[in-house]
Formats: sequence, structure tokens, C-alpha cells
Amino acid sequence: AYEILRRLAKLPAKEAVEALSAFAEDQTAETLQALKTRVSATLLRDLLRIGWEVSANAHHIFVRPPKHDDPAKRKALIRQQLLYGRNDQLSDAPNRRFLYSMERPSKYSSCKPITDLIADGRRLAEQLRPIAAAPKTARAAMLQHVCRPYLQMVTDERDEFTNIRLIDIWRYFRHSWSTRYRSTPGRNLFYLVRDAAQPNHPVIGITALGNTVMQLTPRDVTFGWTVDGLLALCKRGEVTEAEVLKALRVRLEEDFDQIYREDLPVDRRIDHGVDDETLSRLAVIEQDALRDRAEALKDEDENAGKRVEELTPARLSELTKTPLYRSKRARAAREILRAYRTLATWRCGLQELLATDYGNWALNVALKQIKKRYAATSMMELTVCGAVAPYNHLLGGKLVCLLMMSPRVVNDYRDRYRGVVSIIASQMAGRPISKDPHLAFLGTTSLYTDHSSQYNRVKLPPGTVSGQSAGIEYVQLGRTEGFGSPNLSAETEQGLAAIAEESVGFRNVNFVFGEGQSPKLRQLREGFAGLGLNQTNLLQHGSPRIIYGVPLVKNLSRV
Repeated sequence: AYEILRRLAKLPAKEAVEALSAFAEDQTAETLQALKTRVSATLLRDLLRIGWEVSANAHHIFVRPPKHDDPAKRKALIRQQLLYGRNDQLSDAPNRRFLYSMERPSKYSSCKPITDLIADGRRLAEQLRPIAAAPKTARAAMLQHVCRPYLQMVTDERDEFTNIRLIDIWRYFRHSWSTRYRSTPGRNLFYLVRDAAQPNHPVIGITALGNTVMQLTPRDVTFGWTVDGLLALCKRGEVTEAEVLKALRVRLEEDFDQIYREDLPVDRRIDHGVDDETLSRLAVIEQDALRDRAEALKDEDENAGKRVEELTPARLSELTKTPLYRSKRARAAREILRAYRTLATWRCGLQELLATDYGNWALNVALKQIKKRYAATSMMELTVCGAVAPYNHLLGGKLVCLLMMSPRVVNDYRDRYRGVVSIIASQMAGRPISKDPHLAFLGTTSLYTDHSSQYNRVKLPPGTVSGQSAGIEYVQLGRTEGFGSPNLSAETEQGLAAIAEESVGFRNVNFVFGEGQSPKLRQLREGFAGLGLNQTNLLQHGSPRIIYGVPLVKNLSRV
């Protein structure tokens, strides 16, 4: 099979794509080897389709993302990769039926076509021409009669003009994006941006807020959530070393208190005198629990990979003691106690602390706890943000960005999640845990590598909104490392998931809370490993994105 793949990889790209698809379809045997052969063929096909360079010699097949010096070519390549994933999704029959039903509802439906919510571009252009010709001082007042944008939070309620569910309106326009639509677990807020000045209040754009990205080094450096970033904050005088050490100790104490400890060999209160034997026992408990979870998954225990539907007291007690959460609790207790042993008794400065291996380790653990706390309650990621036709030709994307900085979004976030029980924290604690939802920061990344016309120079000067005492703007924080999931077809992704499961004898990634971050990425990693491929190389897509942040409070660096 490998010889055939190498031969096909040497063909011209278009011929290779067709030959690889046909070869994959021929692998119909119900064996692991046939599965690996089929997925290898579809993987090579997908990489060719998204523009990767594929070559072969007498022994190996080589793949790598292309590199271009021309920014226009880099942008075109990224768009090609994104559209491949999007178009693959739109070729799925259920998605095509959904789009068709939205545009052409049946005669028995009470809904009107969604096209009623798309503004008439010609009418809008006719209304804008006299405004463009008017003096600048008069344009703002004239525009109010042509465009009156407002935010509409998406729910299951129905639109007053078309009777379509708001979530279906949002989903329809989301499928027009150049990226594939994936639902994300955790906290989410979806918005439609609409125009009250036009008939039927057409959609200007859509946005979505989701859980923040946990691993984003430039942002973490800015917040002082890395050692270098923390030292820089201290050097600038924004915080003192004494304040830092006190805050880290308090964080460890509070986090230890939110761990269910009845079945762990630790004291009820955190103790800086914990001995190495206790830490070793916690490590053993963690490893034993991980083995128990693997065995439960192999035995197809329905509770081992089951999603949490409700957190009744009885169910919560049961979940807290499952192998997954027993291992997480043992690890968290071990790391917190070990770090606290160092930080609670430290009387010198940060530089002296970092000069020791144990001090460096303890500081990084405490910073990780700080990040986990605020990433879960005070930060959200702008995962979707943009305008739809015809407003996308009128800087509508920048308007949508501006609206996401409004107090309305902060208030909606607080109202939606005030008093909501945290699923992971509650299972760690063995009791309901609610965290105060105070939105202090929005993050996002550009779609392309070199420049983002949408987020660039978007700002609200002080006093623009009632009660606003400081300017708010999208600040460029750095760039990502160009690491993430390639836009593979659903066929290949499903095949990689099957290989991952067959290779270890059970499904390790079950998309349940507490199992780990980025489940789709972890599933791809395991699938690549099952094929014997270098997973790091395949996940290095070579297209770093620009990182933006929007501080919504003035004292963000002191968080």
C-alpha cells in the first residue's frame, strides 16, 4: 500500500487528488491496516487540495505547508485552506437541506424566506450617494436615517419579521463565512447585528463569544501570566513583588479549598509543611485513577465518557469520585501543595525565587492557577465577528467590532452566567461552585497572516459611551506560532478518530468537560500518532495569526 501511495504522490497534483480518492474508496476491508491505508490516502489528498507541497523519493513521502514571500499569495493560500474545510462541510446533505429550507420554506411553513433579512444593496447605495456628497459635518445626522445598528442576542426565540428562530438565522449566515462552522462547548454568546433603519431590520453581521484560548503566549506575557511577563510588570511598577507573592499564595489557598479531599491523604486545610511522602502518595493515586479510567473506557462503561446533563447533589457526588476527576483532584492537590510549600515560606524577592529550580516551578504553577481562574470567568474569545452582504462592502465588519466593545455585551455576559454552576469546578469540589462572571477582556485573532483591516485602528475614544472614562480599542499583542488543526475533510477526521480508538483499544477523547483542552486537536494528534506520523509537523500549518486584545477595564494588569 505504501508503494502505491508513493507512486500516486509523484503524480501532478490534480491527477494525484483523483487517484488518491479512488484508491481510498477501494479500501473496503474491515481491518485496521485497510483503515490506515484509506486514511493515509485521504490525508494526502486533503493536503494536496489545501495547497501543501507533496513529494516522494524511493523510500519516503514528504509533505510541508508552502511558503510565499508575496503577502497576496500567502492570503490566497490561507483562503484556499479555509474554503476547503468550509466547502467540505457544505457538501454534507443535512447542511445543504438546512440552507435550502431557510431560503425556500415549504408552503406549510409559517416562516418567510431568510432572504427577507438581506438588505437590498441597490436601495442602500441610492440612499448613501447623497450622504457621500454632503459636507462631513452633516453626514452623521443623515446616516441615522439610513443605518441604525443594534445588537440582538441570539436565543431560541423567533424573529418578528420572518418567524425564523434567531439561532437558525445566525447559523445560516455563519455558513457563508470562509471558515468551517464548529460548535464549541462551554460559555457562548451569539449576536446578530441588525439595521433598524431598513425594511425587516436586515442582518448587518454576526458575532460570537466563546471560551478563551488557554495557550496564547503573547497575551499571557502581557498579563504577567508568564515569568518574563510578571517580571516586566514589576519592573514597570504596575505591581510590587510583595503584592505578587501574596496574590499567588491566596490563589493557591482558595484553589486548594475548592478540591474535594475526603478521599485524598491530605489535611483539611492547606499546609506549607506537606512532606514528600504525601506528594508521592498523591502521584500514585493520580496514576491509579488514570489506569482505572482507561480500563473503564476499554470496557465501554457508559459513564466513563458520558457528558454531564445535570448536576444534582447525588450525581455531583458520583461524578467527583469518578476516575477522571479523582486523577484531576489528586494532581491538582499535589501541585498546589508543592508550590505552596515553597511560596508560603519565601521571604526574599522574585529574582531569588527564580534562581532555584523549585522556586521557578512553584511560580509557574501558581501563575497557571491564576490564569485558569480568570480565563474561566473574566475573558472571552471573539470567535466570529464580521459583516454580511451588502454591509461587508461598507466597513460593516468594523462596525460589528465596535459594537462588541459596548456595555451591553458586558451586561449580557453577567446576566447569562450569574449564578450558573461551573461544571468542572463543581466536580472538582464535590459541591456546586458558581464563579462571579465579570467580563474584563476580549481576545481574538486575525484570519490572515500579514494584516487585519477589520481590527486595525478600531477604537472608542473616552466619553463615546455614557460613563466611559477611558479609551477602548483592539490592541495588537503579537502573533500565534502557526500551530493548529489543518482544514481536513470530515472523512479524514473521522478516519483519524477511528485509528486513534483502534490503536489504544478505547476512545480516549470523548468531548466531555474536564477531559482536556482542544479535544479535536487531541483527537487528530492521536490519529496521526496511530499512523506513525510526526504530529507536530502536520499541525504546524505555517500561517501565524495576529493576536488582538480588548481590555474592558483600566486595571487589567493587576488581575
